[in-house]
Amino acid sequence: MTKRNVVDVSEWPTKPEAAQMLSRSGKTINRWVAEGKLRVEYRSVPRRKPIPVYDPRFILKMKEEMEGGSKTLERAEGAAEVNERDKRLGSPLAIGQAIGAAVADRMGGGGGPDLAQALQAVAAGQQQIAEVFARALEHIASGMHQQQQKALPPPAERLTLTLGESIERSGLDAKGLRRLIKSGTIRNFGNSRDPRIPRADLEAALGPKAAQ
Repeated sequence: MTKRNVVDVSEWPTKPEAAQMLSRSGKTINRWVAEGKLRVEYRSVPRRKPIPVYDPRFILKMKEEMEGGSKTLERAEGAAEVNERDKRLGSPLAIGQAIGAAVADRMGGGGGPDLAQALQAVAAGQQQIAEVFARALEHIASGMHQQQQKALPPPAERLTLTLGESIERSGLDAKGLRRLIKSGTIRNFGNSRDPRIPRADLEAALGPKAAQ
């Protein structure tokens, strides 16, 4: 008979805490559990029914996906607004062509066609400048979005710490912390390259000041 590994859920957030972290209702938390998006276990409580608690790794992943989705939606809505505005006002090239054609029609022969061509050339140049500027803004916005995706909330608001934050709070170097992870003294909710160390584990191993 295979023995099931015992998971320490003493520091896992409860349903109200998970709902607050994700800015969602308890019903949404239940639905995400049913869909396999969140992992739930039950914590024993003396003289009470076990209470559901939720894996912080799944919560962090859901929060990152939600933030990424909202940014994508904002960019899509912004692009739709620009397209709608362009449909109403017309592009600089189209406006220049219309002006040139109208001037040429009013002036008849002579310098009319030359003036129309000049206006169209100016409008075409403006169109090219606008396109370059739009691509530059899109590139900047994409870079800012990637930085925001990588950004983490302040340490005081998180259940886990990065390797750098753990080094700063514990006074140990990276090798020392990795040895503690390898020995099982502290857990790693991240990966080998980018550890996420529970504050509670760091406090238990090195004292209360280490996780402050």
